[in-house]
Formats: sequence, structure tokens, C-alpha cells
Amino acid sequence: MRGALVLVQSMDDARPGQHLCQMYDDEQELRAAVCAFVRAGLAADELVLYVTGSDAATVTAYLADGGVDGDTAYRRGQIRVVSVAEDDVDAAGSRAGGVVDRLTAILAERQAQGFAAARMASEVDLLFGEETQEEMVERERLGGGLVAAHPVAGLCLYDRRRHETDFLVRAAAVHAGQVVPEGDYYRDDVLAIGRLDGGDGLRVSGQVDLSNRGALEDALAATVLSGTGEIVVDLAGASFLDVGAIRVLAESAWRHPGRRVVLRAPATSIQRSLRLVGWDQLPNMVVDGGDGSHGRTT
Repeated sequence: MRGALVLVQSMDDARPGQHLCQMYDDEQELRAAVCAFVRAGLAADELVLYVTGSDAATVTAYLADGGVDGDTAYRRGQIRVVSVAEDDVDAAGSRAGGVVDRLTAILAERQAQGFAAARMASEVDLLFGEETQEEMVERERLGGGLVAAHPVAGLCLYDRRRHETDFLVRAAAVHAGQVVPEGDYYRDDVLAIGRLDGGDGLRVSGQVDLSNRGALEDALAATVLSGTGEIVVDLAGASFLDVGAIRVLAESAWRHPGRRVVLRAPATSIQRSLRLVGWDQLPNMVVDGGDGSHGRTT
């Protein structure tokens, strides 16, 4: 297995010095992630910083909807909402640099305010369309520098709808770990397998190799037995599957010729392995999205 990204189940498990990321599919998932992040920070009596496109009133309102008393914590200064403004730039005219400068100043005041540590979350896609992918990765390195220089746990929130799978895999690799709440079928330090909402399917996050391949096989078998429709395997969060793991997916198609096996948003490396052994040509094996899609599509 290549250098594996550690999977963290919740921000309750995060510690100062960790630079983490989390992917979300819609606003509901984003708000759930922010609520979990803030709840964990308040429980640990830490300073909580949130870089967002929303104003403080909006943030505290949806925190309240999620059962978090963000308004009280905001008024006493424990929650700092950092909104990105058009004129928020650094000396070089960079908005990303301007945000880093503001965060650095806030963190410098942390100890004087009575907080031993801090948590910092950022909606990475606030500047989507204004930055190249290289600039986004460089911004992540700046964030990593902040985490290294202060007692901070950092969380970068990525909107999966805006990015191709290959870029998300690359962006995740800049971090020390990834928050993956799902994992009701199986989870270890590098793999989480959860059920997809509203259908016969799985969401696979992380890496699959010989050490945990059996978990994927068991989860697929349970999924096959639980319904009669198509079998969807969401691979948008999967950074690596060895050939044996891909064979497990292909065997589901072989054994159930009357059901489509849909591989959703696999990375280019996974699609390449499918093509090399010809499994993408199985009549009921479907590749749906991802980067450089080949073979049958939905």
C-alpha cells in the first residue's frame, strides 16, 4: 500500500498539530460537518475559528439547528467567524494570503484570551474559480504551516461537486488525515465503508489492499443480498484499490449478470487498472463519472 492517509471518524478524535480534510456532497453535509467541528472544539474548551462565505448570524443559526449553542460561544469570543471579503488581501494582493494573515493574527492572541489550543476550519472552495489547482494546493501548504506553528487542529472542507476525483485525492494527500464519518460496514485507520443513502450501494473511502480487502468483499456481499436493483459503489473518496480489490468489484458483476454494478467517480488510476485487465468490458459493469471516464457510462 502506498503512503496511506489516516482516516478519522470525527473531530472528537482530532488533536492539535493535525491538518485534516473532509469532503461533502451538499449543504446539509457541510453544515453537519461544521456542527461536529464546532461541538468538538467547544467541548475541548478551545478557540474555534471558521473561515466561511457566510456571516456570523447565519453560522450561529444553523449551529443552533444542529444542537450547538454557537451564539453564546460567539458572543464570548470562543467562536471566531472569518468571512472572506473582496478587499481582504495580503501585501501581494492575494485574497488567500489575506485570510492567512488574519488567521495568524487571531491565533497570536489565543493564549492571552485563555485558550490553550484552537481548532480552525475552512471552506476551501470560497475562492473557487479564482485559483488554479496548483494555487489551491499551495494554500493548503500555508494552512499546514499555521497548524505546525500553533497548537491547532485544522480542518479543510472540500465541496466534492466542484472537483474531479483525481484532484481530491491529490488535495487529501497534503493533509495528515481525512475525516470520514461513514463506516457502518467497516472501518480501520485507512479504510471506511459505509452504506449509501437511498439505494443498494456502498461508499468506499481510503485505500483497499490485501490487509482489508476481505472487508470490501463482505460489504459487497451484504449489499447484494439486501436488494435486487443495481449495485452502486461510490469510489469518489477512494485513493487506491489494488488489483485484488478491483477483482472483487468485477466478481460482483460476473456473479450477478442481471444487475448493473455502477462504479461512481473512480480515480483515473482505478479506471486504468480496470482497463488493463479488461474488466471495464463486462456488459453490466458501468463507470459513472470520475476523471477520464472510459468504457460504459450511465
